[in-house]
Amino acid sequence: MAHDKQVPDINAPGEKFPEVIQSINEEVKSQITFLSKFRHDRSLILAKALAYSLLTAMFSIPLVLLSILGIVLGGLGPHVQDELIIHLKGIFPRAIASGDIIRTIFHQLSRVSSASGIIVIILAIFVGSRLFVLIEKCLNIIYRSHSRKFFARNFIAIGMLLLFIVLIIVLTLIMILASSLSPFALALVKRTPMAHVPAIGYLFSLAAVLGSLVVAGILFQTIYMVMPNRRITFSKSWQGTLVAAGALQIYLSLFPLYATRFLGGYMGQVGFAIMLLAFFYYFGLILVLGAEVNAYFSEGIRTTNSHFNP
Repeated sequence: MAHDKQVPDINAPGEKFPEVIQSINEEVKSQITFLSKFRHDRSLILAKALAYSLLTAMFSIPLVLLSILGIVLGGLGPHVQDELIIHLKGIFPRAIASGDIIRTIFHQLSRVSSASGIIVIILAIFVGSRLFVLIEKCLNIIYRSHSRKFFARNFIAIGMLLLFIVLIIVLTLIMILASSLSPFALALVKRTPMAHVPAIGYLFSLAAVLGSLVVAGILFQTIYMVMPNRRITFSKSWQGTLVAAGALQIYLSLFPLYATRFLGGYMGQVGFAIMLLAFFYYFGLILVLGAEVNAYFSEGIRTTNSHFNP
């Protein structure tokens, strides 16, 4: 009597084990290929270049803001300026708020004429926009794309700088409101039946974290969709945005802990300068990392041609 040929049970654990091993091997190979592309794109060098350009832009952005502020303050009365000085003294550290430093700055800014302020704004915007010109070149290397024409490249770079300035202002306002509303909310809670609720301050801190995360997400998402010279959709760029915005929020969350515990005395000031320089490099690195994630996993760009000329 002939025996029927046995068919292997695909549901048996022993039969699934080779498939699991194969899946793990493919995932490991994919990650190795990603790291290879990251290395061949000279991503660490791109991050250093972006850090230097960001440092330059961070000098031009205050010039833009201060010139605009000077033009605005020139049209305000002394009483309004005194009210603003009082509020700013409660925001800045004691070393800055003490004395007449803020009042002196206000006096100097109010002397800025409209003509000179406009000239400074134009020059500062042009210098600061070089950051986004460099970002386009870096992303074109990652995406294997060619650069835009001169006018289109500079027009987009200036627009991105203006958006960057607006987002920095919004992020600063979020931090200020979170720090000021938390004690105010606690004072209100003490006068209500909810006085036993001790977590109201943490709610405002959480709101500040979420707000800054949204602002960072808008910035990175716009960069990843607009700056490369190719059509990038939201569905193929949100992964890198999530990586970059999350990494930036981790730094922003940890930095106040350092400032609170270690920012004191001469060594603390030196440490602050080092942390600030490290932030510029960290920002460039996570920007490049997010773009690499989008290009590799979403766009399927897996070549490791390091001699590509954008």
